[in-house]
Amino acid sequence: MRAKNWGGDTIPRFELDKAKLATLIRRAQQAHALYERSKGRTDDRWAEWYAGYILEQLKKESDEHTN
Repeated sequence: MRAKNWGGDTIPRFELDKAKLATLIRRAQQAHALYERSKGRTDDRWAEWYAGYILEQLKKESDEHTN
């Protein structure tokens, strides 16, 4: 599996379809809502938060498949 570097974060290449991406975005939204509640304010950098969350989930999934 080859790796791709995205802004300092490296994840293996993988297949990602629309349904899987939509699921990841929904999960990110739910997790981010909890994050905002814990902070007591809205997060203007939500897009970066979502991106980081989604990359983290993809890394975990990739690690599960390689172990």
